[in-house]
Amino acid sequence: MRILAYYNGEFNVFIGKFLNALVKYKKENLVGVLSTHSSVSLQSFLNTHGIRLFNDLSSIKEPFDNFVLSDMHSKDIEQKELELFNRLLDMNVKIVNGGQICLREVLNPSNSNQVVDLRYNNLDTPRNLNIKKNNTAVKILTVGMDCNIGKMTTSLELRKCLCKNDIDCAFVPTGQIGMFLEGNGVPIDNTIIDYSSRIMANLVSSYENKVLIIEGQGGIFNPLYSQVTLAQIHGSAPDKIILCHDPTRKHPRYNDSICLPNLKDAISLYEALARIVNKDSKVFAVSVNTSGFKKIERATEYISNMEKELKLPVFDPCRTIGMHKVISEIKRFSEQKQL
Repeated sequence: MRILAYYNGEFNVFIGKFLNALVKYKKENLVGVLSTHSSVSLQSFLNTHGIRLFNDLSSIKEPFDNFVLSDMHSKDIEQKELELFNRLLDMNVKIVNGGQICLREVLNPSNSNQVVDLRYNNLDTPRNLNIKKNNTAVKILTVGMDCNIGKMTTSLELRKCLCKNDIDCAFVPTGQIGMFLEGNGVPIDNTIIDYSSRIMANLVSSYENKVLIIEGQGGIFNPLYSQVTLAQIHGSAPDKIILCHDPTRKHPRYNDSICLPNLKDAISLYEALARIVNKDSKVFAVSVNTSGFKKIERATEYISNMEKELKLPVFDPCRTIGMHKVISEIKRFSEQKQL
């Protein structure tokens, strides 16, 4: 797979989450980024990571077979974009769309597999009222104090470490980015809310691995996204929960009038919600995004203090601080479940 990404405008890790994930997890497949409206922030990000920036399609000499759109949310597609997309279809390039708009309806490709709308894939509505259960796997759900706080990254980094430790493990994608990285999954935030829990349950039950790391979405403290988080909790019925936290964030995104609770209260509420469907569900670790601390010594000190306060393993998956404790705990859970 050779990927050309498409991105326009300002860039940061929140609005450029998909592109950031491509650079982090698919860099070896990335030919570069095409941008018709590039910004200084985008150029700076790409320069830092050694990724090429192209202003037009004709300047790209290296072959690619996947064109990935990470920010196509507006239904007002410019005429020159339509021309670009149709040109790519004529080149037999697969267009992978992570945005909210359904491009298949706009482009009408002759080949049905040539346009992949990630948010519109695998949305079959369960017609029965029975929720499937997987009682053999240890189900670990990542949840967050807020959206865009590190749930996907925590899940992917944990899966990587578990596999290195020869633990039979799967990452369960529930959003468009994870789905593209893995090639499977369900965009749970684009399902009909009445069926979201059942779709979530059926997704989890489709895996046969001993440990499932389930990618979380949203957060119960952000009113914009709390419904998808609750559907995930009640659909997956997790055995264990990892709470993802950013110590620099005091309010949910887009809701400055709301204050995020302290971690102890957050843990209690997440456990209470999960125990509606799994009486033994427990938050067993906290994943901390310490990127706001420039010095690793400050990050290590913060994690150490939080461990003492919470009496739980606290770790940073990107700086690999405290990862060994979490891996040991998961290994223990898996061994106990198999007895």
